[in-house]
Amino acid sequence: MNYNEINKNIGNSKLAKIFGWLFLIAGIMVFISTIVSYFSWNSKKADYNKEYVYSNYGALYYEKEQNNVYVNKIYNTDDEIISVNIPDKETAIMYCSKTNNNECIYFDTNNSVDQSMQNPILGLFATLFLMSLAMFLIPKKRFNKEINEDGEIISEGSSISSIYLFYIFLFVGGIGCIGWQLYNAVNYFNLKNGNNIAIATIYSEIYNVGKSNNNYKPVAYYYVDNQKYIYVNDAYEEGNLEENLGKTFELYYNQNNPNKVSKKKNPVNFLLLLSGIFLSAFTFPFIFFKKKMEKRIDKNLSKQKSNEWEI
Repeated sequence: MNYNEINKNIGNSKLAKIFGWLFLIAGIMVFISTIVSYFSWNSKKADYNKEYVYSNYGALYYEKEQNNVYVNKIYNTDDEIISVNIPDKETAIMYCSKTNNNECIYFDTNNSVDQSMQNPILGLFATLFLMSLAMFLIPKKRFNKEINEDGEIISEGSSISSIYLFYIFLFVGGIGCIGWQLYNAVNYFNLKNGNNIAIATIYSEIYNVGKSNNNYKPVAYYYVDNQKYIYVNDAYEEGNLEENLGKTFELYYNQNNPNKVSKKKNPVNFLLLLSGIFLSAFTFPFIFFKKKMEKRIDKNLSKQKSNEWEI
């Protein structure tokens, strides 16, 4: 089955159109929710500091100017007081008030709204995905039909407009994968060239609600000029805290900004890099040479119709 037949079948399906409109509405709602939540949080973010709240036998605290500040009240992003039962030796990322140091806001890493507040790109990416599906399921009408003397269709022009946004989504995703890996590589080699190395010690892991798999995100501390800093892995690693508690590893750090660090290992994920290159290369002609690709599809369709008539 070729592209035109797939597009025609989708165009004739009422169920596909229903789902298409549902995806379109969902995409608009996700976009609005992302924008509203992001600007809502940023309007008050200046009043809070990002802190790593550590659990020690039920007591929750974070370090501030070499002193332990204990957390007495925890709020969610809707300003409601909540109870967070963080297990011993685990760390939760919270935003603590500058005026009331004992009061903090907890961001649930499993909550998509909380995620979009901190990373709006995730919400915008979800919006593009939903809308691209919607445009694929609500295809445009056929055009340029040629009819012979008997009233039979001998050729049909095609349009990739209905799937155009989906190609854009794939292209943006591919460029994002490439850009992310290039950024990691450039950042890594910039830090490596400085040759400033610190020893980090694993002392905790990031708290996750309902964690059940055998992965963990280690939290470590390191010192630069007798100043203590916290490092959290970008990705989860196999294993558990009990097996790795107290282990050390090396970090490259920026001498002017010791908070900017990178693990002393190759930061490039070659699978993601290759996936990004493939997606970008595959979708590039459909996006930037749309008319030529339509003509190519038309040409192939005409050949197929001619072969059918000869048979």
